[in-house]
Amino acid sequence: MSTTVVDPTVEFQQKMRERIRANIGDLMPDAALAQIVEKGIHEAFFAPRRVPQNYGADKIEPSWFVKFLQDACKSLVEQAVKEWVSRNQEQVLAMAKETLEDGVAQAVLNSFARLWRGPIAAFDDKLAAAVSNFSNR
Repeated sequence: MSTTVVDPTVEFQQKMRERIRANIGDLMPDAALAQIVEKGIHEAFFAPRRVPQNYGADKIEPSWFVKFLQDACKSLVEQAVKEWVSRNQEQVLAMAKETLEDGVAQAVLNSFARLWRGPIAAFDDKLAAAVSNFSNR
């Protein structure tokens, strides 16, 4: 006994063709009807979605199919990451330490730069004025 696997997309397309054919009758050829159904399915499930916003440009969101895959895979990816982290704790701690140290050092440098920006600019202005006065003599 053989089991036939039915592709849900093909089955859905066939049902859509039959429904449109029943409502429109024989006004269009099968090829045109198949093209309309295929385009409709693509736009409904696979094309990125434009979501109007109250202010600014519309937001582009992933297609229904991509969103479905993201939601379906999210827990699997989270579990894989947790397992990798638990197997590589030393490497994760080393990366975290390096990132924190680099971040703290950069924050200190940025704060010194902001702290000295005003006095250095004032010194630069005074020096330029002194050089200008000296060269005008």
